[in-house]
Amino acid sequence: MSETARKVLLVEDNPGDALLLKEALRDFNSAPPFELVHVDRLGLGVERIAQEPFAAVLLDLSLPDAKGVETVVRMQRQAETTPIVVMTGLDDDCAAVEAVRAGAQDYLVKGQIDGRLLVRALSYAIERKRLQEAMRLHMERITALKDVNVALTANLDLASVLEVLCDKVGRLLPDFGMAVRLWNREQASLEPVASLNYDDSVWQGIVAEPEHQASFTETVFATRQALAVQDIANDPRLQNHEFWRRHGISGYLGIPLIANDEILGVIAYYPRKGAALTSQEIEFLGALASQASVAIRNSQIHGEMKQLASDLERSNRVKEEFLGVISHELRTPLNVVKGYVEMLQIGFFGEMNQDQGDAVEKIANQTRVQLAMINSILSATTMESEVALVQTEVVSLVDFLGGLQAAYPARADGKLRFEWLFSAALPDVYTDRTKLQYILQNLINNAIKFTPEGVVTVSVEFLSAGAALRDGAHARSMRSVLTLKVSDTGVGIAAEFLPVIFEKFSQVDSSTTRAHEGIGLGLHIVKRCTELLNGSVKVESEEGKGTVFTVTIPCESEADREFLCNTAPAPGGGRSAQAADEL
Repeated sequence: MSETARKVLLVEDNPGDALLLKEALRDFNSAPPFELVHVDRLGLGVERIAQEPFAAVLLDLSLPDAKGVETVVRMQRQAETTPIVVMTGLDDDCAAVEAVRAGAQDYLVKGQIDGRLLVRALSYAIERKRLQEAMRLHMERITALKDVNVALTANLDLASVLEVLCDKVGRLLPDFGMAVRLWNREQASLEPVASLNYDDSVWQGIVAEPEHQASFTETVFATRQALAVQDIANDPRLQNHEFWRRHGISGYLGIPLIANDEILGVIAYYPRKGAALTSQEIEFLGALASQASVAIRNSQIHGEMKQLASDLERSNRVKEEFLGVISHELRTPLNVVKGYVEMLQIGFFGEMNQDQGDAVEKIANQTRVQLAMINSILSATTMESEVALVQTEVVSLVDFLGGLQAAYPARADGKLRFEWLFSAALPDVYTDRTKLQYILQNLINNAIKFTPEGVVTVSVEFLSAGAALRDGAHARSMRSVLTLKVSDTGVGIAAEFLPVIFEKFSQVDSSTTRAHEGIGLGLHIVKRCTELLNGSVKVESEEGKGTVFTVTIPCESEADREFLCNTAPAPGGGRSAQAADEL
């Protein structure tokens, strides 16, 4: 049989009729030609078509093991996408029409078949089936988009939204893999949250290797533009070709998830088993990603609202704690002021002498304590009432840290030392100067308070994603990161108190006889400012040895912005070689 021939499965129990059909094709055939593969039972035909593909099926409606419409139904059950042309006797026109209604593409009457008619019937059946399949797929996709829209917009649970998305893609594109990655603000990275026909954990292990370059998915996230790769296993920008070949993945389509001009993450599709990325599929998957973006954003907002409701409920308990703490902390300094003023008024000390001078000094000290407490309350109130106000400006990190260092000179008694660790080459960055100052000042003040003797160390580092990409390294988050670290050698914090130290009015020692002043707002202000800057804060401590606070804030330098602009996709879908490699 010719390699270019189109094989047609002939299911006919009459050897004479089968021979006549073969002779008809010898007299007249098409290019490429049709060649018949003959079996004499429907059961054998069903088995044969399950083993190899055929361009079409010529099916007799009167067989020893099946008759009439039943033959069409059983054959279609095994080969849904294969066109069927049925054959009947001269008096079986009604049966032929019923067979067409049941799914056959055409019918021929035995005794009236010549080569030209046979070739035309087979050719028309193949084309008609192709158009039917294209229309069916188109309607399925339209229906899927409608169903997905209804299902996604009606569901506000993120896990359920992702489940619906995976289910619809799996039904319509069974030969595709899919991975959804959402931006995690706390970790400053793209976090895998759902996958289909794709082991995302295996790939995550590969991209975690130090020598791995920035991935396609990270490039899509950074540039906010879709990227299609037809032959990923041979793409010269890719390092791990064997990974894709081993998992049978032939292509890649990454689409940014954007809602209200905010990028939420990336949805990546992976054609498998030789499936190609057609323009229709790219258009359909792009529309699906747009719907998913809105649904994911709605679910995130819903989650944030639930968290806000929980926070508001907890605020009632905080209010009671607040009243107890404030009634003690603010009343005590005022009582001290009042007591000494009364003693001065009744002449308890007589003329102003040394004792009277000491009393006045105590009044001044208590006044300063009260002012510091009130300032903390005002700062915390400001953080809560101005949640959305982040004033971004260009901040010279070297000048900023220099001014802060000048505000904390070394102690005259030498019991407490300061160490400042930062490079003079730190760049100018885009961030909120005031909130950055709140963070460092409160962390340093906290370290001083709990370190009667020892060392307080302040270190600052800036990791540029643009620089990492230029050097060929793997920039996992595709965002530059500013890291602030304040450590001390003080008394430390017990492990059971670490989970609550950032809560408002939280204190390790909340008794009225505690040795350290304050009302427990400093670390809360640190956490709140960090959250407003989309950063994260963590603490490590050991009693008797000291504490380390680490704040990580995503931000950009001017050099980063220039680099990302230069690595934006070129016209026609090209991509800078500096931002290459997949996922």
